Amino acid sequence: MKCKILLSAVLALCNLLALYSADVFLAGNESGLYEISVGGVKHIWGGAAVYKIVKAADRRLFLTDRGIAVTDDLKTFSFLNASLPKKIVKHIDEKGSRTFVEKMPQLKDLEVHPSNPDIFVTASSSKVFLTTDGGKSWLDLGANGVINGIKAVNVLDMPDGAGKSRLTVFVSHALYGTAWM
Repeated sequence: MKCKILLSAVLALCNLLALYSADVFLAGNESGLYEISVGGVKHIWGGAAVYKIVKAADRRLFLTDRGIAVTDDLKTFSFLNASLPKKIVKHIDEKGSRTFVEKMPQLKDLEVHPSNPDIFVTASSSKVFLTTDGGKSWLDLGANGVINGIKAVNVLDMPDGAGKSRLTVFVSHALYGTAWM
């Protein structure tokens, strides 16, 4: 009963936000992506579980269980995983047949540069990845620790010692704290 009341309150708040917002109000969960409006909640994409939604200029990026998804129109979705690392998982079915399935490692965070929507950064639990071309290619930046534990990343321009603006990536690690490059 408490869950239904809480869910109703959240939906009412989302409807109020959507009423005063010029943009679409989006929400994601393990079932996919939902559009919330005064008219109700509409399921608009079920291609992956959605953990985070980030707006980058006219497109939206989604941190999902299948990597990073992107859309310009909330109708067609694609993934930007081409040069991100994959893992191979052995699957044994009930008859004992073995198959190997390529999967994305779970990504922990996704952030877009505040003034350049083609630059964004993501991380697995052990490595940080940067793109400067809108996700077409990724640069492996490594990590600030020798064990898994990356929790969050960010990217922006910061002044160096001479005052010149430089692209800077921040990473937060559970054991090693915060580092930047």
